[in-house]
Amino acid sequence: MGCRTSRLQTSSAANDVDTMIKMPAAGSKGRRASVMHTMAEQDVVVDSKAAEEVLLKQAADMENSISTPTIALIAHDNMKKMMRQFVQVHLEMLRDFQLTGTGTTCAMLRELGLEPIGSTASGPLGGDQQIGAMLVAGEVDAVFFFRDPFSSHAHIADIEALSRLVDCYQVYYG
Repeated sequence: MGCRTSRLQTSSAANDVDTMIKMPAAGSKGRRASVMHTMAEQDVVVDSKAAEEVLLKQAADMENSISTPTIALIAHDNMKKMMRQFVQVHLEMLRDFQLTGTGTTCAMLRELGLEPIGSTASGPLGGDQQIGAMLVAGEVDAVFFFRDPFSSHAHIADIEALSRLVDCYQVYYG
C-alpha cells in the first residue's frame, strides 16, 4: 500500500515545526491520519488554515477513490444456518458489496451465486485474526459476525480481539 505525505504547518509554544501527515496514496483503501489524531500525538496546536487545506485535500482524495464497501461475513458453526438464511433474504442487496469471510462462509456464498473476494482460514485457525488484519489495513468496511453465545470457543481471545478492533476502527459490527 503506497503512502504519500502532506506537509502541515504547526505552531507549538517552543517553536514552529513542519509536521508530516502520512496519508495513503489515491485509490488506496488504507486509513487516513486525521488532523486531530496528529495534533494529539504531537501535542501541538495546528494552524487552522493549514488544517483546513489538509482536510479539504483528504475529502477530495476520498471522493476520487470511492470504492465498493467490503463486508466480512463470519459465523460460528451453530450459526451458519442462520447466516445462510440472512444471505438468502438479502441476496440482491449483498450483490452491491464486495464480500469476504472465512473459508466455509466463502464456499457458502459461492453456492448462492455470490463472488467473494478471497477467503481466510477458519476462525479457530486464525481466520478471525486475518479479518482483523484486513480491517486494520482498511480493506474491510463492516463485519457481520453471527456469534454463538451458548457455546464455548477455544479461540475466544481471537474473537474478543476482533471485537476490540472493530471498536477501535469504528467499523460496523453486527
